[in-house]
Amino acid sequence: MTQFRKSLPQLGGDFFLTDGGIETTLIFLEGLELPEFAAFDLLKRREGEAALRKYFLTYAGLAQRFGTGLILESATWRASADWGTKLGYGAKEMVEVNRRAIGLLEEIRNECKGNASKVVISGCLGPRGDGYNPRKTMSEKDAESYHGDQIQTFEDTAADMATAITMNYVEEAVGITRAAERAGTRRHLVHGGNGCPASNRADPSRCNRAGGYRDVALPLLLHDQLRSSHPFRACIDRGGILDAKNSWATSQRVTEEPRRIERIPRT
Repeated sequence: MTQFRKSLPQLGGDFFLTDGGIETTLIFLEGLELPEFAAFDLLKRREGEAALRKYFLTYAGLAQRFGTGLILESATWRASADWGTKLGYGAKEMVEVNRRAIGLLEEIRNECKGNASKVVISGCLGPRGDGYNPRKTMSEKDAESYHGDQIQTFEDTAADMATAITMNYVEEAVGITRAAERAGTRRHLVHGGNGCPASNRADPSRCNRAGGYRDVALPLLLHDQLRSSHPFRACIDRGGILDAKNSWATSQRVTEEPRRIERIPRT
């Protein structure tokens, strides 16, 4: 059963630990294959579920060690209809896999009672298309309809909140928020770069329009999360973040203004 849906404890100012890149860990550290980068596909076999359990329990142990709260993010970033179809899952199977993903976190939360102070369960949503290069976009209404099924599934589980990660254009982010509001679910959107979805950075006004992405992103400001959705070896030098091979990653420098990121041209 849900514990914190009506009052998320991480909004109270205490320190909470989150997990850090589930697909990256499973592929590059555990040596597992994730078709379409879909961690939820592991739930169909016992050893896959065991790998997910190991991943989450690692963070539960860290929360216990340092006396922090813990936010468990479900392995469902790819568990929406289109991605399920690509992997051979039907609609009923997708409902079940989302339920099972949250159920796994509920089991871990029960195992953590008395260890981590507070464990929040979050249902993770990902973009309908590519997370970093949107080629086909939806209207706000279409996005609300598409993501609504997964959000409604979370609503009927122990999930305390829903988190949307790597939303890269305004309409999809707004649609998810409206679907969450309709379901009564607390939502949290995580985005990167300059705080505006990738496809809208050329027109900042789209990020600030009334009822648009700026409003959608407000929950993010209340509790930051540091995440990396792609595997790379990072080094920090003179305030910059560079990827080891200097290939796809853009160098960034955090300025003195809080939460502002300035892009540094390649040399």
